[in-house]
Amino acid sequence: METKGVILTAQGNEITEHFVYDKLSQSMRDSHHKNILERITRDELKHYHFWEEYTSKAIGGKSNDMSPM
Repeated sequence: METKGVILTAQGNEITEHFVYDKLSQSMRDSHHKNILERITRDELKHYHFWEEYTSKAIGGKSNDMSPM
């Protein structure tokens, strides 16, 4: 796989992970764990935007593939 393809895959993974951690954080009742997951959610989104600068593409994640918890 060429470099740009690898970066696009990484970018897609980051936004998917953002959605996963966001969904998990919404289900947390313990505020400490909720805060940790919210921080990870923000970090994953930052990672996505980092890669977006290199690819110049906005890509979707797999938020629609997640069933309700």
